[in-house]
Amino acid sequence: MEATSNRADTALLSCICIGVFVEKYHRCEFDIRAIDVLRGIFADVCSDAHAMLMEMDVEDDHVHLLVEYPPKVLVASLVNSL
Repeated sequence: MEATSNRADTALLSCICIGVFVEKYHRCEFDIRAIDVLRGIFADVCSDAHAMLMEMDVEDDHVHLLVEYPPKVLVASLVNSL
């Protein structure tokens, strides 16, 4: 009988975070220039945290983000950075 091991030699983990950011005063809508600036800022922050901004969807008064991050990054620190 052959001995088996329950230990995994490699593991593939994918951590995904969904975030919604809402403007503070609900008085104005995001314009094209603001959307481009936000996309650049979010992408820079994600790359600094070794994460990847997978998707960004902008509504009139809020932004949806889909971010993939490595398991060593804390979600709280990533969201605080954004």
